[in-house]
Amino acid sequence: MAPINALIAKVLRAANPDPRQNGTEAHAELLHGIHELQLAAEKPIETVKRILYQVRLPPLTIDASPSLFQWMKERPEQRRDFDHNMAARRNETQRWFEIWPSAEVLGPRLRSRPEDVLLVDVGASHGHDLVKFQEGNSNLPGRLILQDLPETIDSIRDLPPGLEAMAYDFFTPQPMVGARIYYFGTVCHNWDDDSCIKLLSNTAKAMEKGYSTLLISDLVIPEVGASVRAAAMDLQMMVLLAGIERTESQWRAILDGCGLDLVRVWSPSGASESVLEAHLR
Repeated sequence: MAPINALIAKVLRAANPDPRQNGTEAHAELLHGIHELQLAAEKPIETVKRILYQVRLPPLTIDASPSLFQWMKERPEQRRDFDHNMAARRNETQRWFEIWPSAEVLGPRLRSRPEDVLLVDVGASHGHDLVKFQEGNSNLPGRLILQDLPETIDSIRDLPPGLEAMAYDFFTPQPMVGARIYYFGTVCHNWDDDSCIKLLSNTAKAMEKGYSTLLISDLVIPEVGASVRAAAMDLQMMVLLAGIERTESQWRAILDGCGLDLVRVWSPSGASESVLEAHLR
């Protein structure tokens, strides 16, 4: 690992790129540099906050540049760093099945035929949440499906028995029809509203009314008085991915556009993300 000062210099170079540089490439280089810095610094949050005010990135325009995820497809090292960063982040937060009452809700009416699917984790990276879910719910019947882009699926090693990895792009129709739970963990904040409606609609069309549940783990920002952390995350999503952190009313509008009703927002004290529960209308 490079010395802290060298990593800070690397991040600042990425944050103030050559004006001729592609917007997506500049954003990806900054993300990669910040990830390295977070791993090396004794106080990563304070270190990153100290330098982010100096960021001068070119605008990330969807029409002019490939998305960050398209860019990482051609750069396995950056994709690997991104996946590892997501894994580390999830290990530090309360998991969705500890927030949503999975033990109480999932017991009744579960189907137990060999082909029946209990849970589809969409955009699951290396399946860190799914592994922990399996460990705590080994008594529940049904298949456990991990879905992510082919390059991420190909990089998975030593997947526990009972978990199935499937290459899937959520901008295409969802192939797993009639699952009990479809879960999106910190996926939607990476995308603008139109993209969110499209990707969630693909899964909504695969849901079975009266049986399937859609769960989304993401920030739910208050309409007024948002915390500094929530506001900073919103800005970070905008700068890095042209994404957004949403209020409850914004989430309702997104889900309404997919033919879904927001049933409840589960937001226990101390949890960084909430779990939104939605059913087919």
